[in-house]
Amino acid sequence: MDKKQKILDFLKTQKHMVIATESNSIPEAALVGFCEFDNLNLMFGTATTSRKFQNIQNNSRVAIVFGFSEGITVQYEGIVSIMIGNEIAEDKKKYFEKQPQAKKYESDPNQVYLKIIPIWVRYTNVTQDPQEVFEFTA
Repeated sequence: MDKKQKILDFLKTQKHMVIATESNSIPEAALVGFCEFDNLNLMFGTATTSRKFQNIQNNSRVAIVFGFSEGITVQYEGIVSIMIGNEIAEDKKKYFEKQPQAKKYESDPNQVYLKIIPIWVRYTNVTQDPQEVFEFTA
């Protein structure tokens, strides 16, 4: 199986990610719902008043971790951008399919939707012997 497809298949089983941001060398981590796309881009929503959003305004690089209760984890580093225009309408449909509870925030004037493009991804599966570990840069 293709390595990117293996990662995508795993992300499809996950509903949440831990996203780490920083501002002035002070780290912050948050658990958020997300959706994934075939190119391994991610999408999530947050309030413009949240710490993570404020941090991203100062530094668009983030680190993310997914999973582990199943013995599989994905580490992901990427660049965040605010979604605007035509791209957001279709992508929000997919996001709300995976995160239906997030629909209630859609009309909130402070709500914003963010896209993350991967720059480095590492997959680890400790349920195998030997462990399966691979990484790639995008």
